[in-house]
Amino acid sequence: MGTGSEYERYEEPYSHEVRDRRVRGARGLQAVDGLTTSAAFDEAAERYVAGDISARELSDIVDDYYDQKVERGVNRYSQEADLVSARICDALDSNGFTFSPATLRAIHGRLFRGLMEEPFYEQHYRDYNISKREFVLARESVAYGDYASLEDDLETAFSEFSPAPAQDGDYTAYIASVADFIARVWQIHPFAEGNTRTVAVFLQQLLHFHGFPQDCSEAFDRSSLQFRNALVRANYRNIPLGVEPDPTFLNEFIGCLIAGRPFPYRNRDMAAAELFRSKGLIPPQEESPRRLG
Repeated sequence: MGTGSEYERYEEPYSHEVRDRRVRGARGLQAVDGLTTSAAFDEAAERYVAGDISARELSDIVDDYYDQKVERGVNRYSQEADLVSARICDALDSNGFTFSPATLRAIHGRLFRGLMEEPFYEQHYRDYNISKREFVLARESVAYGDYASLEDDLETAFSEFSPAPAQDGDYTAYIASVADFIARVWQIHPFAEGNTRTVAVFLQQLLHFHGFPQDCSEAFDRSSLQFRNALVRANYRNIPLGVEPDPTFLNEFIGCLIAGRPFPYRNRDMAAAELFRSKGLIPPQEESPRRLG
C-alpha cells in the first residue's frame, strides 16, 4: 500500500473509570422499563470493568449464558436487562458513528436483537399508533409520531439538525440545540419498544462524535426515569390549560452528561402542576413528604 500512515484497528484505551461509569449507566437505563440486571450480567461486568475482558466479550458472555439456558427457568425481564446492558457497553465501546436515521435503527436492532415479542419489529418501525399514560402529566399522554410518516419524520429531523456552537466555553446554546433534536426524535418514537434506551445510546454517541468524552453516562446511573420524564415534559403541550413544552429538564440532563454530574431533579419535580390541578389533584411537588412516603 502507500507510504503514508496506515489505518489501525480501533481498540478503546483501557480506563477503569470509563468502564465503571459505562456499566452503571447501562444498568441504570434498564429502570426506564422497570428492569434490573442479574448476576449473569453483574459478574461479567465486574470482569469488564477490571480489564479482564473487552466489551465485545462481555456481550458474548451474556449472550452465551442465555443461549445455553433451556426455555424453562429463564426470567425474561432479567434476560432483557442483562442482554441490553451488555450490548449498550459494547455499542459505547465503539468509535464508529454516522449521524443518520440508519444509525438510530442499527442501535435499536443491536440492543434488542432476539428480545422483541414480534421479531418483525427488531428491524422495522412500528406500524400502529401508540399512547402512554405519564405520571408527570397526571396520566395524560404525549402525542407520538403517526406510524404512516415515521421514516419521513426522522429524515426531516436529522436533516434539519444543526448543533449550535459553543460561545467562549459556554455550551448553553449547544445543549439546547441537541436537546431539541433528541426530544424530536424521541417524540417520533419510531420503534415498537426500546425507544428511550435507543435514544439514550444515540445521544451518548452523538456527544462523543461532537468531541465530548466517551464516558458521558454518569447521569443515567440513577436518573434514567428522570431522563424519560424530561423527554415527556419537552414534548407535551395543552394550550387550554397553559401547559407548554418545557425543555428545562432535558437541557439540564444533557448538561449533566457533559459535565459528569448527577441530575438534580426528582421525578415529582418535573410534574406539570397545571394538569394535576385541572383534575382536582395536588401537584406531586407540592405534596408533603409524609404523603409521598
